[in-house]
Amino acid sequence: PNGPRAIGEPANATAGAIVGPYRLLSEIGEGGMGTVWRAERADFSPRREVALKLPRLTWGGRFAERLARERDIVAALEHPHIARFLDAGLDQAGRPWLATELVEGEPIDAYCARHGLDVDDRLALLLQVCDAVAHAHARLVIHRDLKPANILVTAQGQVKLLDFGIAQASARAARTRDGADAGGRARADPRLRQPGTDPGRPAGDGKRRLCDWCGGLSAAVRPTSL
Repeated sequence: PNGPRAIGEPANATAGAIVGPYRLLSEIGEGGMGTVWRAERADFSPRREVALKLPRLTWGGRFAERLARERDIVAALEHPHIARFLDAGLDQAGRPWLATELVEGEPIDAYCARHGLDVDDRLALLLQVCDAVAHAHARLVIHRDLKPANILVTAQGQVKLLDFGIAQASARAARTRDGADAGGRARADPRLRQPGTDPGRPAGDGKRRLCDWCGGLSAAVRPTSL
C-alpha cells in the first residue's frame, strides 16, 4: 500500500518516512555513523521543523551509546548559542534518534567571508562562540569537534554551536545535576582549561584555530593585541 514508510523497514531513510512522531522532509547532513534530516511533527501537534539525527541502516551498540551520551549532554545545556535539545526516542526497529533545534545558517567562516565582516564584527562572533563553549565547560562538557561546520551563524547574526556527538563529560564531574559541588563551585577537570582535548597542545593553538575559522581574523590582528 501507498503512504509513509517507517524507517524500521529494511530500507534507507527516505523523505516521507515516519520516525517516532516525526516525518522526514530532506537530508541536511551526514557523518560516519549517521545522517541528519530536516523533519516535522507528523501528528496533530503544532507544526515545528527539527533536525533529526538517525543511525545508518547498519548500526551497532556503539552508535546507541554515543547518541545516548549526546542526548544527556545536550539536554543539560541551555544556552542561546547552543542548539537546543528537543526530543529523543527509538524508531520501530529499535534504533535511536535525536531531535534538536533546526538551525538555519551557514558555517562561521563562510558567513564572515560572504558578508566581508571587519575585525570588530568577527570578534563579536568569536565572543559568542566562546560564550557557548564556556557554558559547556562550566558544566564539565568538552565539545571535542569545534570546526566551522559545527558553528553556524543565522541570518540575524547569532551563533549556534551544533553536534555534541563526540563530546565528552568530564570523569571528574560533580555529582550534582548542575555540575557544581555542595558549595556551588564548578569542579574543573584540568582538560577543560585547555582549548583542545590534547593536554600537550599549546594553549594558544585553539584560539588561533577559532580566529582562522572567522575567516582570517588572526592575520588581521596581531597576537599581542588579542
